[in-house]
Amino acid sequence: MRKTSAGYDLKDLFIGSEGTLGVITRLTLRLHPLPEHVHTLRVFFPGVEEAAEASYRVMASGLPVARLELLDEFALKALNRHLGTGFPERPALFLEFHSSTREALEAESALALALVEEAGALEVEAAKTEEERRRQWEARHQAYWALVHLFPGHRFMITDTAVPLSRLPEMVRFAQGLLREMGLTGNILGHVGDGNFHTLIPVLPEDYPKAEAYAERLVEKALELGGTCTAEHGVGLRKRKFLPKEHGPALEWMRRLKALFDPEGLLNPGKVV
Repeated sequence: MRKTSAGYDLKDLFIGSEGTLGVITRLTLRLHPLPEHVHTLRVFFPGVEEAAEASYRVMASGLPVARLELLDEFALKALNRHLGTGFPERPALFLEFHSSTREALEAESALALALVEEAGALEVEAAKTEEERRRQWEARHQAYWALVHLFPGHRFMITDTAVPLSRLPEMVRFAQGLLREMGLTGNILGHVGDGNFHTLIPVLPEDYPKAEAYAERLVEKALELGGTCTAEHGVGLRKRKFLPKEHGPALEWMRRLKALFDPEGLLNPGKVV
């Protein structure tokens, strides 16, 4: 798409509507070349709060971060058992930088190291080869299945909240403390570079309501901190009740748009608004 400011941004309205305003019948993809200079790190911390603080500092610095993921100690333990990896079982940030030149990459990496050390990093490992980088990100992608294999016969609640980056350390501290308070087991992970994280909670079927109560308290805290009830999973049916608190009077305008585009209520009926 060429640069434009003409008319309303209907593209993002449709993309963000969870299928309630229309159906996409054709997509155009733009391909980007692979970066020439890549630096991938694993940084381990004494706690998730320190890891979240480090992610805030890295993002606030303006570094060209391509990927930034948080995994807590429980996630690393599950991955080591599932994949046979040997990661230190401590909260970690997985980071990747894409730079235009070798000199820029070295300078950016040095700044990133200084920032994570200021936040309390205990250990830093660099992925030196393409294969090692692939294994690192494959581990992150397998985090959910690692937990599933660790708890056969359980159901899984996956939360999805986001807060402003400056409030992220407070939010992950609350999330981990709430797990202990409610007697739940779970791991914290997510795309913390944009303030978004998830809690994966394995429970037996009879305990699922407790996990749902946990998720609701997490949303309430996120809204209190100026965040959102869902950063990427969508509203669907379960989170509709939080929209009045998050959006206020704007929710009525969303309902009017829904009625305008779909007057007969045929598109994903009952969802979102």
